[in-house]
This record gives sequence, C-alpha cells and structure tokens, in this order.
Amino acid sequence: MPRRISARTVTLVVVLVALAFAYAYPVRVYLGQQAEIDRLEQSQSDQHARIEQLIAQLKRWDDDQYVISEARRRLHWVREGELLYVVGTDSAAGGAAPADGADATWFNQVWSSLQSVDDPPVP
Repeated sequence: MPRRISARTVTLVVVLVALAFAYAYPVRVYLGQQAEIDRLEQSQSDQHARIEQLIAQLKRWDDDQYVISEARRRLHWVREGELLYVVGTDSAAGGAAPADGADATWFNQVWSSLQSVDDPPVP
C-alpha cells in the first residue's frame, strides 16, 4: 500500500525550496564581494611593499658614496688621473648605419642618408 504524502509535508518542502532559491543569489553575491575584497587587500599590500621599496631606494641617494658610484656606473665619469676603458663591439663600424636601420641612432641615420645622396649607387 503506497504511503500518502500529507499537505503539511508538501508545504514544508515547497517552503524549504523557496528559501533555498531566495538565499542562493545573496550568498553568491556575498562570496563574490569577499573575493573582491581579498583581491583589493592583496593589491593594497603589494602597493605598500612597492612604496617601501621606492622610499628605501630614494634614501640611498642621500649617501654621497652612492651618488658617486652611480655617476661612475651610469655616466662613465672618472676622477682626474683615472683612465676609462670601455670594452664592447661597435656594430656600426666606419660610421655607417646598420643595415636594418632600427638599431641606428638618429644622427647615424641622417649621416648615412647624406652619404647615400653624395655617392648614389651605380646602376
């Protein structure tokens, strides 16, 4: 003999399903907002770390020895009586611009165009 489902049971199941649907969207929004808050907090901590790094880098410029070493390294400055040796390869030997022209400086490009006007290629 099949068991009958009472009206109270059906009503209770319908109410529980309605509550589940009613709470599903707000819970999803809440979880999305929590993920966004976590992402923003991580971004903020990364920015604070970057600021601290830049402040430390800025404080190094207060030291005279650091300024001197950076001038010597970046600008190739030497003190009086010292010799500077620059070791490297010269890709534009003889003053001519590189073949592709992309790596040439603007004055090398101008100079090579002036040379090509003075000495046109023979057909």
